[in-house]
Amino acid sequence: MATNIDPARASQSMEDVLQKVNKLIAEEDAASKRKSREKTSQRTRKILEYLQQGVAFADAIAGMNDYAGVAVKTFAKLLECEIARRRNSEEFVVVYQAFASTLFLVRYLEQANMEDIRDQLEQYFDQMNTLMQDFGLSAEVYYTKCKQAFVRFLKATAFEQELKEFTERAYDIQEKIRDCLGTYTAVTVTTTSEDVKRILSIVSNLPKATTKPEKDAEKIIQAAGDLEDVLMDDTKIAAIAKIFGDRVTSETKAILQQDLDELLAIHRDGFITKLDEATVTITTKIEGAQGEIMRKLNSGPHNLIDNEEFKKVWQDNGWKASVKCKLFVDEICGHFRNAFSNQPEDEPLPKDNWTLAVLTYVMFHPAIGDAIDDDGSGYVSVREFNKFLRQKPENWTVPELFAFWALGWQESIYNTCFEINDLVWEIEEIALEAKKASSDEATTEHIEAYLQVLDALTDITRWSHVTGYDQTFTVDVDYDADEMERLTEEYNAKNQEVFHHVTGDNGIIDAYSDLYYLNMRFDSRVELWFVPMVYQVLKLQLNSILLGPEDDEDAPRNAKHVTDYQWFQMDSTLEVLLCEFHSRMKTLLRGWRVQKLDSQLQVNSFFGGIFAGWFEGYISGSNKKVIARLERLEDADDDSDSEDASPSEVSELRVLVSELQGSVERLTGMVQSLLNKEDTSNSKTRQEAFQADAEDGDAPQDDENYDNGQGNDDYNDDY
Repeated sequence: MATNIDPARASQSMEDVLQKVNKLIAEEDAASKRKSREKTSQRTRKILEYLQQGVAFADAIAGMNDYAGVAVKTFAKLLECEIARRRNSEEFVVVYQAFASTLFLVRYLEQANMEDIRDQLEQYFDQMNTLMQDFGLSAEVYYTKCKQAFVRFLKATAFEQELKEFTERAYDIQEKIRDCLGTYTAVTVTTTSEDVKRILSIVSNLPKATTKPEKDAEKIIQAAGDLEDVLMDDTKIAAIAKIFGDRVTSETKAILQQDLDELLAIHRDGFITKLDEATVTITTKIEGAQGEIMRKLNSGPHNLIDNEEFKKVWQDNGWKASVKCKLFVDEICGHFRNAFSNQPEDEPLPKDNWTLAVLTYVMFHPAIGDAIDDDGSGYVSVREFNKFLRQKPENWTVPELFAFWALGWQESIYNTCFEINDLVWEIEEIALEAKKASSDEATTEHIEAYLQVLDALTDITRWSHVTGYDQTFTVDVDYDADEMERLTEEYNAKNQEVFHHVTGDNGIIDAYSDLYYLNMRFDSRVELWFVPMVYQVLKLQLNSILLGPEDDEDAPRNAKHVTDYQWFQMDSTLEVLLCEFHSRMKTLLRGWRVQKLDSQLQVNSFFGGIFAGWFEGYISGSNKKVIARLERLEDADDDSDSEDASPSEVSELRVLVSELQGSVERLTGMVQSLLNKEDTSNSKTRQEAFQADAEDGDAPQDDENYDNGQGNDDYNDDY
């Protein structure tokens, strides 16, 4: 992509990024030496975010040199995969700085006499590209194949040596590139030897025992005399796994007893294929970031709108960085109505004219607003609207996009939930038979865990029962059902391609990084993909455990031999998906709490109430066992890990705290209601002020969409 980004500006921006990251790494190193993990996760996320900003500038400059451009693209893909992970190991994250400080030397390429040193530079950047691929493979294996805490602990020393080697080799290549460029131009040194030492210091923390489970496991290793002796003893492996609250499988034993180089070699081809598949999506994302940089240099929020038609609508209405959701949807639907009515009589009606029958119904507008408003704040920002428009299939018009989200999506999800329930029932029947027939304790435990998450899924699928959703409420709406069905089928077909990238043919997700394609398409909006994705996964999992033709009633239902590791993988896959859903709900709840909104009301109305069933179980405690498991996934890298409490104890406590917080909120609301009744005059004054605010069309000036707890009230009342 040709860009007009000023090289001087890009160069300065990359230097700023490197300095910011070096500062964060220094803070992390100092904190680790004090044995303090406070704010570690915040620092690692900031490091990744800063580096992602720098990549857009690096790619704009490197694009003119093919060899440098390839290396920068590889780095960008690895960075995207890392960001897509729910939890990031700081020991891996800091190594990205070693690569960035080398790659960002592209800012000096234009100043050098390229003809004289081109061959040398090409060789160095090729070496860098290969080194980063090797690092990416190590990270992939660490996060996916060693995702159980006890496996990571026992493999930590091997990974530590790998990371140190990557860091040292990256800086060795950096020195060579500097020397090469230094002959022709002055090269600023942004990373000192002290910065390198800090990275290596943080990496060296990987095998150190810091938590109580790790210290207890270390005692077993010391008593055995040697790590290798432990790895060859199934009893000791099981004892260590139990300390971490994990279960041993045949696969995990094989991973532990396998040399790391062999493990990496086995998974190399699959990882390189994954990188190649990510090329198109990462290129699009980088180009989008570069375009965003250019648009921000122009004045006026309307200039940030990608679509020229709606850029004018935004400007004509005088909207600022964000606008109230109700006002926005009403105005856009009015714009469509005017566009259709102004169509010349001698011309045929547009093919999407049928959408008017849906868009003119105000009762459908909240659903459209929720599809755009990704943080549930009640406001639409420029950023959110751009993201919404980018999801439009190429052969759709924007009115069709609006009509689909007004009506088609919720009907599709409603029907899919019934299909999920049928699959759950069928899988549970097979799993129970397998559990009854199993004599292996590990297999039985994995099946029980799997049944637990299957049952939890039905809490989510009952959202329509909780909200009182009635599929027949649209019978009086005269719209083209065939066209709506076409949109639904096309939308689902397009998403199936994304889902296949995530699950493959077996319905298994190895780790959070596998959700990369979902994050690329849907960003943080788990509610958009969760239900159809779960349906896809369950179908594939059923096929993997189902024996023989389904129409053979005499055939045993579970004649296939399903290993303990297969049950573990299926359970882990659903656990990953549920964790994403649960985390998204908590994020929304925090936003509504900041705005002082009624959580129950918001949950039941936001996005058709898709979170309503899960929230009900969350508050009542009916799904607390599964939630404890999900919270435990997050606790694994929590900054405030307790050295005295086990992971399961921490998880249970967090569930109890969450329930207690919900009770306190309800009690607070009841007390506030009583106080309001005692002071009717004050209540009347507040209501008058509230109505005045409701008539005010201005939106907040910031892009975060929050309005100090007031702006969404009139949105709820009007809807």
